[in-house]
Amino acid sequence: SRRQFRDLAERLRRSNQWTQLAQAARERLGVVANDSQAWAYLAVASRESNDPEGEEKAWMELWRLEPDSVPVGMGLAKTWLLHGKAKEAEKLARELLAERSEDAALLALIGQIEVALKAQDRAGQAFTRAIAIDSWQLDAHGDASPWRSRAATGLPLPQECDG
Repeated sequence: SRRQFRDLAERLRRSNQWTQLAQAARERLGVVANDSQAWAYLAVASRESNDPEGEEKAWMELWRLEPDSVPVGMGLAKTWLLHGKAKEAEKLARELLAERSEDAALLALIGQIEVALKAQDRAGQAFTRAIAIDSWQLDAHGDASPWRSRAATGLPLPQECDG
């Protein structure tokens, strides 16, 4: 059942048993091919077991099943960014931003994508907007440092801290 799969998958995830988690997700998908939860677990297991092709395939299937999910879209965009497909990541992230213009995590992701594309001005704008919306958006702080002075926040930037 779905609940049994979720319980097993969570146990495997918590104990970092990525190969077993991937296998359990594949077995579940053999029974219920459109189980978005199984695709999500397969994406995580693939990432953690250094299987970029499997990770991308899982995110693509999950996106096909849940095309209106911003977290799923962000997961796919992050995967593309990590695997050298920054243009694809940018296109998807900008589409998501049209729906959620005040999403600090999404803006931080766009900033990271823009850094990868060497578009420093756009990266700075995205990071600055992310921090303005959510000053705790740590993904934006480190990369935003060229655009945001320490004096402006009064706080040390994360990379300046000891741990």
